[in-house]
Amino acid sequence: MSDFYLLSERGVETAPENIALLPIVVLTVLDCLIETSESNRIAIHDAGTLSVLLHRLAGTGMEEHEAALVQRLCKFLLPLGTRRLEETAQTFKLACEDDSAREILLEALQKSKQPPAIKFDLSNSGHCSIELASLPRPFPPTTGYTFSSWIKIDQFDSDCHTTIFGAFDASQTCFVLVYIEKDTHQLILQTSVTAKRPSVRFKRFRFGAGEWYHITIVHRPSRTSGSSPAILYVNGRCIEEQHCPYPEAPPLIPELRAPVPSQVLNTTRRPVQAFFGTPQDLASQTGDRLLNLKWSLASAYLIDASLSPELVAVYQKLGPRYCGNFQDCIGPFLTYRASAELNRYNEMLHADKDDKSEIVKATQSQGSEILPEGKLLISMSASSIVNMNGLLVNGVNIGDMLNEKAAAHLQSLTRNGNPILLNAARPSINEAMTRSYGAAVVTGNPILTLTHGLDDGSWQIGGCLPINMKIIQSASTADSLVTSVELLFQCILDNWRTSEVMEKDNGFGILAVLLREKLGIYTSGPGDHRTAPIAKTMQQREELALRLLKVVLAFVGYNVKSPENSLLINPMAYRVLLVDFDTWRTISSETQKLYYQQIAGFVWKNNNQTFNMKRYNKMRLVRRFLDALKVDPISAEVLPEVLHALRALSLCKTAHLNHRDIATFITYALHDDRALQSTNPLLRTPRNRSTSIKLPSPRLTTPETSSPTSTSPSMHKLSQSNLGISIVETYSEVLCGFETNTHIKRFDQQVPTRWILHLLAEPDSRVVGSALSIISRAIVEIPSFKSKFTEKNNGFTTLQARLRSHWMSARVWMGCFAILFGRPFVSHEDADELTIFHLMETFMQQGESEIRHPEIFPAMASMLEAGLRTVVKESVHQKDSEDAAELNSIPKTIIQFLTDVHSRSKSFRDFAVDSHYVQELLFVLFP
Repeated sequence: MSDFYLLSERGVETAPENIALLPIVVLTVLDCLIETSESNRIAIHDAGTLSVLLHRLAGTGMEEHEAALVQRLCKFLLPLGTRRLEETAQTFKLACEDDSAREILLEALQKSKQPPAIKFDLSNSGHCSIELASLPRPFPPTTGYTFSSWIKIDQFDSDCHTTIFGAFDASQTCFVLVYIEKDTHQLILQTSVTAKRPSVRFKRFRFGAGEWYHITIVHRPSRTSGSSPAILYVNGRCIEEQHCPYPEAPPLIPELRAPVPSQVLNTTRRPVQAFFGTPQDLASQTGDRLLNLKWSLASAYLIDASLSPELVAVYQKLGPRYCGNFQDCIGPFLTYRASAELNRYNEMLHADKDDKSEIVKATQSQGSEILPEGKLLISMSASSIVNMNGLLVNGVNIGDMLNEKAAAHLQSLTRNGNPILLNAARPSINEAMTRSYGAAVVTGNPILTLTHGLDDGSWQIGGCLPINMKIIQSASTADSLVTSVELLFQCILDNWRTSEVMEKDNGFGILAVLLREKLGIYTSGPGDHRTAPIAKTMQQREELALRLLKVVLAFVGYNVKSPENSLLINPMAYRVLLVDFDTWRTISSETQKLYYQQIAGFVWKNNNQTFNMKRYNKMRLVRRFLDALKVDPISAEVLPEVLHALRALSLCKTAHLNHRDIATFITYALHDDRALQSTNPLLRTPRNRSTSIKLPSPRLTTPETSSPTSTSPSMHKLSQSNLGISIVETYSEVLCGFETNTHIKRFDQQVPTRWILHLLAEPDSRVVGSALSIISRAIVEIPSFKSKFTEKNNGFTTLQARLRSHWMSARVWMGCFAILFGRPFVSHEDADELTIFHLMETFMQQGESEIRHPEIFPAMASMLEAGLRTVVKESVHQKDSEDAAELNSIPKTIIQFLTDVHSRSKSFRDFAVDSHYVQELLFVLFP
């Protein structure tokens, strides 16, 4: 072991021959030590062991057992980060060369995002604390105070409470204690030792082990003589409000009192001490291995102000790795998810004026305007630890920055070997070192966990983007490519610096190009610079594309297991990697299904529907979605997901839905195939929709080993007309839905009425039935629609001419009766069967039905006439056949229904007498 540490201290550069002789027994011992305790792991990491292991991992000639041990040790040590940039560069270089190193780096990157923390371990001596001799200003403030900290309970102990924070003067007149009860794991706030009710319990939240919590207590003095409100926030959300005594001011210093009690020479009060953890005086048991309590503190603040709920939420979103004083503009420090969640919370609080809220002010203006630095009484974090040699955790020697008085005070504070923790509320180091409130003494040997995030390291060695793109480019297998993409996303996800680089340097666009090339889809350009594709067969390409899509969706915020909880956290990545990146829509049916499912998942019955739809609107997603449908291959298998996505986008209340765009697409789709058929065959060029890219279009390379059984994305592709018919049916359901009439009113404003009349000219009865459904809803909901339909467009005359050929369609008949009786009707598959029971249930169930729009009856009579003519003509040739019975069924049903309505409805009988009803029937019988 001594040889190993000597090797580590000398450096690997000076003794390369010793590295090759590193015995397996030493590696085994290191493995055992690391598994024994967390302090051993930290000590081995601080000794420089990781640098040795990385060089050994990069070498050659290791036996299988030794290589496994080296990799295992790297997995243990890498989550603590790297001490030097050379180690970071070596780690990422290994990831470019070796697939197992990629996986180790990915796992370590996820774990290295833990914040630097001070772990209070009571198992060593029964006490462990950070003690500050005084506060810089009188406490408690007259306007209220706020205590805020990031904590994690590593292990509870049923024999002692978990003491988080305390403040008191020598007489304990001023007394504040915050702790988690040992049995209930609930937070207790004690503000007195003499009051009848000295403490309050916050019962609505229980703390668990192994999770970081942001706790904030806001305590305001009461305006009356009663108890003061104390509010607990956990992870930025208000949990509970309790009332307890406001802390009393400490008494005046006795020496400064005048002989006469009514005359006070000085108002100086006793200093208030503060501590974190469990001081020796408060320890329930002292001794080795008597208690098992362990908890970690990342940062803590005591503020001379009562923070608002919005400001608490903003500070919480900065995360546990933040260790500043909130004086800069906070917005750039927020990650993608933090920013999205904060905007979502802001919109929920201020639906109409979200741009003038305190959250917006706190994230866009200077933090010093919101919370002046002078309001901070305590600002402590693990990065402010100074050891007995005067070194900070980053290796900076503060002795070079201290004046003579401050240096002498530093020496007196550390002469017992205890490190100190600077109070960052005093920005001047000299002031902090010379004042009793500037530096706290650390006792009880807490464990200092200084995690250096590998995502920060990737930014420091090259701005994150080049090194991660190199890792992706070097991937040669499907697994390594997926791991490399996950590695890039992990570097971005929780780091504001790398996120900024990806936005400014078009990182997502570069990633899209690399993924396209790895899938074997090349854009036009010189072939020398292309990356070799990974997928060799069509099946491999489809499987890889599906895996990559899942990784991308997880990064942008889509929850596959619970789509209703999905939150679109990264609109830029979504636009570049999903909206503009059309490869997902042209691969396999499974990939296409997932692609269209996520479009609907962000808005369909989603808890964040309004927020997600607002981001969709900024991307103009509905128009882009319709444009994609014009060129993308859509199969019958994928069609339900496409229609569901369109329905979800259309039904969202906050969607900027342009009905003219949908109407234009429907017109294009219905006439596209017929337009091709009418073109001169000698001049017509076959259309290939196997890809969805407009000119210049990427070329999908043919896999070298593709077999005749390989599936093609263009197989079983729906024609544009069939797709258009399905879109029409879905669109009519949206317009005619009974949830709201907003869509039909906007449709009337944006789409000319003659568009519906053009739909009536379609040969397919499903399109005509959908058009009649739209007319039936519009004529009921919009008073001016009938005049436009009748007077300006001769709508009913057009109906009479164009409905004759659809007399066999149940949907068309249902639509006509809906218009006649003035009742909206939604055309769908359930209306394909026309029976007397169905008609009576739909139009006569609510009692007597009135004739609202008799102008439709000539068209119905024309249909009935065409039906009877066909029945008579076909009955001569098909006597007693099933086809003849089917032809007879519809006219019989219509005639029977008219007879029943005539007998049951007075309004219908008046219509039959006063109108041309009889004349139309005579024209049916005697044309």
